[in-house]
Amino acid sequence: RPLPPPTPVDGANAALERFDLRVPMHIGSRSFGELQVGLDLGFITAARADMQRQTYLIAALGLLAAVLVLFALGVWLTRRFNRLTRAVIQLAAGQTYQRLPETAPDDIGILTRAFNDMAASLAARIADLQRAEGEQRQLVRTVDSERARLQALLAAMRQGLLLTTAQQQVAYVNPAFLHCFNLTAEQLRPGSSLESLLQHLAEAAEKHLDPAVARQLFAADGLSREFRLDDGRQLVRSHVRVPLGGSEENQLWLIEDITHEPQTAEQLRFM
Repeated sequence: RPLPPPTPVDGANAALERFDLRVPMHIGSRSFGELQVGLDLGFITAARADMQRQTYLIAALGLLAAVLVLFALGVWLTRRFNRLTRAVIQLAAGQTYQRLPETAPDDIGILTRAFNDMAASLAARIADLQRAEGEQRQLVRTVDSERARLQALLAAMRQGLLLTTAQQQVAYVNPAFLHCFNLTAEQLRPGSSLESLLQHLAEAAEKHLDPAVARQLFAADGLSREFRLDDGRQLVRSHVRVPLGGSEENQLWLIEDITHEPQTAEQLRFM
């Protein structure tokens, strides 16, 4: 049987299962023929195919493991971010905040710890504000109650009372004062000037007080004086300065009608 031809040495024999090699035999100048060697390449091809399968399997397993690790890492990170996001939304909505667990000393753990500290500080400030608001509301209710009590007391006074500011504007006037000079609350509202009071007294239909006497009546002299009106009434005026701190001060006038006191004393004297 003839021998197979030699296998060409090039890149085309990569998938051959047999390799034949023919080598000429020369000793000196004499030729002894040719030596042909044949190699079975089946085991090499099988080994290479098995190695390729193992390589593909290892690569597939490595890729699958990488995908699973990345997926698990993504789920772990997403769950922590979602928990932090829900906590931020609850805190922004004003709901009761529950402290997040600080599970790992990584960047997200540091962020969670900082968020917990911020939320705790914010909750403490909100509690302080709510407590301060409650105290302020209680103080407002107390002040309103005391103000109503004071206004009722001043309204029930028999003496007329006029309080003006440092800018000579009416701050408070009680009903007894208005009744004493036949004025209405619309004519002497808080914020109106003292000059407007004198003008109303001068323009009154029943003119009981001379303008010059009116200016003396409401002079800021710090004295107590008696005045007799044109209608026969006798008034006692007292002026008091109310310091506000610094150089400013309010002015307080107390007007009391003592017309009937001398008459009563006169009647008692002749009894």
